[in-house]
Amino acid sequence: MEKISVKGMLPLLALSEARSGASGKSISKKALLLTDGHWCPSPGSVYPLLRDFQSKGWVKEKLSRAKGRREIRYFITPSGAKALLNGKRFLLGEFDSLFDLIGPMVLYVVHDYTEIQAQQSRELFSKIRGVRKKILQLPFEKRKAIMEKMLALCDC
Repeated sequence: MEKISVKGMLPLLALSEARSGASGKSISKKALLLTDGHWCPSPGSVYPLLRDFQSKGWVKEKLSRAKGRREIRYFITPSGAKALLNGKRFLLGEFDSLFDLIGPMVLYVVHDYTEIQAQQSRELFSKIRGVRKKILQLPFEKRKAIMEKMLALCDC
């Protein structure tokens, strides 16, 4: 079996990090942190991407000095923020479509649901998506409390 690739997330991660100013190195470190050490994009991936973003007008670079060293930080522009928003919408749409497509199959293959049970679960997935969207719009502490209650209900 192949490993799942997260490389396609690099553009969104880079634009997201550029909202507060990011160096290529900080983008790689953030990827390493968020994937629990499983993925660290190389400079050969990060810097060409940042140059491409500059040519599109999505980020601007600013030279700074940190600990006596020269550092280039990249900051998102309004057109970059729009590209990030579009990318987020696309990613969520793809995630939802993939979940709708393979969710019943996963239940059938992995969890031994019957064909009918797996097919009937499709409607539940749609309702769960609506709940997920509402929960993710809440402030973090409220979101966390709801998720902890849900886990307690499942005895997880």
